[in-house]
Formats: sequence, C-alpha cells, structure tokens
Amino acid sequence: MPRTRRESPLSEAAKEMKSATRVVGLLAAVMLLGVIAAVKGWILPSLGPPFLGLFVASSLTAVWFGIKAHRRALEDRQKESGRAMIVAIAAQLGRQDDAALERIKARGGPAGEAAGMILMGRAEKRKKA
Repeated sequence: MPRTRRESPLSEAAKEMKSATRVVGLLAAVMLLGVIAAVKGWILPSLGPPFLGLFVASSLTAVWFGIKAHRRALEDRQKESGRAMIVAIAAQLGRQDDAALERIKARGGPAGEAAGMILMGRAEKRKKA
C-alpha cells in the first residue's frame, strides 16, 4: 500500500527557514570540499584558509537558521493546539446561557476567549433576526 505524503504542519515562514538551512548547509559542504581540495593539493594551497573561514561561517549560519526554524515550528504547533483547544471549549460552552458565558468570559483564559466568541456570535444572530 503506497504511503501518502501528508501536508506539512509547518507555516510558510518555518518552511522558508528550513529551506534556507538546507541551502546554507549545502554551501558549507562545498566550502569543506574546497578546504579538502586545498589540503590535498588539487587546487592552490593558498585557497585553503579562505575556504576554511567560509566553511566555518556558513556552518554556523546553517546551525543558526536551523535553530530559528525549529523554534518557529514549535511556536506554530503551540498556536495550532491553542486554537484547537478554544474550538473544543467553545463546543462545550455552546450549551450555556448568556449569563453563564459572561461569568466565564470575565474569568479570562482560553475558556473566557471561547465564551466571548460564542457571545459575539449570538449577538450577531440577534442583529440579523
């Protein structure tokens, strides 16, 4: 049975950071090959130190981009799970009357946010009717 590739949960910004990490990592690999070629004598040995400096710089940049991409992905997952939690809470609070929802909204937090969304929806329905 063929495996289907599911949609990546990463945001566009996290995907771009991941791609940048790969590109800079590839550049670091090319610079490392330049260092090896200079040491082996395949190219001018005087090119070794510049290639080494560029290798170190591009490696550190790739690590930095990788860390930023990872942090961005974690933030995206946290936002998504927060949204899902609010929707689940809203589904449970939808059965409550307006007075109970006002009390929950006053307490704040995710339940308060969900209660506020329900109250706004009910107010809009009343305006239309």
